[in-house]
Amino acid sequence: PDTVVPRKRSKRAPLKIIALGEMTGGIAHDFRNILCVITSGLNIGERHSADPEKFGSALTAVREGVARGMKMTNRLLAFAKQQELETGPEDVNTLLAKLRVFLKYGAGPGIRVILRLAPELPKCLVDPPQFNAAILNLVVNARDAMPEGGVIRISTEAIRGMNLGHPCEYVRVRVSDDGSGM
Repeated sequence: PDTVVPRKRSKRAPLKIIALGEMTGGIAHDFRNILCVITSGLNIGERHSADPEKFGSALTAVREGVARGMKMTNRLLAFAKQQELETGPEDVNTLLAKLRVFLKYGAGPGIRVILRLAPELPKCLVDPPQFNAAILNLVVNARDAMPEGGVIRISTEAIRGMNLGHPCEYVRVRVSDDGSGM
């Protein structure tokens, strides 16, 4: 019978898979930190159950840790939501601010991400998951252009333009980096 020789696999994983791995590692690290806060609070509470002041402080730390964990979980769920394209009026600055933690992970170590968000921007018709994916993809591409590290700048600004012969306002989102270019 014929033998099938498998194709050789690249020893290097695709860059997007590497970025996903780095982002996942960063998220896992943050969750571990949150769980450490909760565990420490519970341990302190157990040791000082007879002291209402210390017990109350420990309980507050546990609640804050749980709240941080819930907030991160909600962000992950919102980011990963797979649904039909649903555009609606959105504040691009708010979307970018919520995405900040993912941008940091996507950029990886040795790269700073700086957000320069213009105040009072008009709302835009945006599908948040698609917007998030596009921005994160640009950050990953910028990261790949800077193997020695650098800075990724994300800025917003209101601009005026024309739409079907009528003046209108747009929002420009610009992603720039210190990389070598294409």
